[in-house]
Amino acid sequence: MRNDVSASIRQHQSKNSRDAIVVREGSATVKIYVTANRGRPLYTVVYYLGAKRVRQNFANLNAAKQEARQIAIQLRNGKLDILTLGSAEKENYVHAMALLRPLDLPLSAAVAEYARAKTILGATPLLAAAQMYVHSGSDLIPGNIPDIAAELLKGLRADKKDNRSVYELERNLNWFTRAFPGPIAEVDARQINAWLRSMKSVRNAGADLSARTRNNRREAVVTLFRYAQRNGYLFEKLRTAAEISTTAEEDPVAIGTFTPAEMQLLLNACPESLIPFLALGGLRVSAVSRY
Repeated sequence: MRNDVSASIRQHQSKNSRDAIVVREGSATVKIYVTANRGRPLYTVVYYLGAKRVRQNFANLNAAKQEARQIAIQLRNGKLDILTLGSAEKENYVHAMALLRPLDLPLSAAVAEYARAKTILGATPLLAAAQMYVHSGSDLIPGNIPDIAAELLKGLRADKKDNRSVYELERNLNWFTRAFPGPIAEVDARQINAWLRSMKSVRNAGADLSARTRNNRREAVVTLFRYAQRNGYLFEKLRTAAEISTTAEEDPVAIGTFTPAEMQLLLNACPESLIPFLALGGLRVSAVSRY
């Protein structure tokens, strides 16, 4: 038995003990040195990280060659950080890969999805959110915001809803659909608040929106999210992101009235064709437009 082991060692050792098996990948080189350890062959993979000489020992030549090949590929691609894991980091990496193996999910994809979920959830534990999702009793229907908005407006028109109201809703939703073309389930209240606060007036040369205009746009988004909730795009038992978003504080507006004498002067000064409209001036434009 010892003779066989010695012959195996001699087979991989050259006459010069410094010679080695060389594994190349492009310009990257990794060497495997063959020595004896208590009468058994020992294969040492040697490579450099900067000025640091790194050694890894293997009892099996095939395992040593496989590791040397992987290291050479990493060196060639410049991914040296992968090769500098400490023992604790390497243990964490191996454990993470073992947890992901049944899911057939790459580590990078799992970390990216976790980071995105935590960004949305904030301090809420991810496990608690997952359990709430399961207990909701139904899966969400995937849907992008422009498609859901178009579906909502089409339904309102089919139901013969007030044309003026549908027009105003569509006008306000157009701003939102352009800013958020993705899935409705991925939009949170912080994003909606940031969007509302960033909007500028078109008529007033880029000034901030009035509180009333901003709240009108928010109400349109609330309508959209409630529709999405009723139709399976969002969970029914939770407040929507739009409902959680902040309402702007509106300045109180005093309601003005005309005295009979002021009204008489106004009617005397206007064209005759406008008298019926001014006489009914207490009606809102949206109310008058219905007739």
